[in-house]
Amino acid sequence: MSIPLEAAGSFCPGSLNHKISTYPTFKDAADGFNSGQELSPQASGPGILLTADGGRYEGNLFGAEGIGEGELVFTTGMMGYQESLTDPSFAGQVLTFTYPLIGNYGIHINRSESSSVWPRGVVVRHAMKDPDHRDSVATVNDFLRLHNIPGIEEIDTREITKNVRELGTVLCVFGPADKEELLRSKLSKLTSPELEDLVDLVA
Repeated sequence: MSIPLEAAGSFCPGSLNHKISTYPTFKDAADGFNSGQELSPQASGPGILLTADGGRYEGNLFGAEGIGEGELVFTTGMMGYQESLTDPSFAGQVLTFTYPLIGNYGIHINRSESSSVWPRGVVVRHAMKDPDHRDSVATVNDFLRLHNIPGIEEIDTREITKNVRELGTVLCVFGPADKEELLRSKLSKLTSPELEDLVDLVA
């Protein structure tokens, strides 16, 4: 039996017809913008990103207030940032985008890979503040706030990516620049996500 998706408040990924589908449906990660869900407090001001191999990168905070921590990974896609943010395979990690401009076409309903944002932090060169697309319902900044995920921008993401490719697993932490001592303490105690059971989290 076909399901009226508008009534269900959900969608079928990969379907060209988002009104009617005979396939299983689930809630979209952007649905909170339609329901008026409250956003987490806005992060702002100088930030730093520290890596376990001794790297220190200065930038500016965006997204939700808080500290991002985990295994540093990257994606090289020029588009599809919403899909990457909602991909459960990035659970427990800090996701870096190598493409320098993220968020230029905003966030869209029915374009997520799941019902949540999975990385524990997001690292970008530049997060677009004013997306230009008729169907956009929010910025990447507010999308992260909707899911309480911190971000840091103005970072040389390509340099970070080179280090990750050379070293393999690299743990990192980022947050307010005036809390560097706390961040270093957290970094020293981090363990690899491989030691965590993330199956129940994304199931």
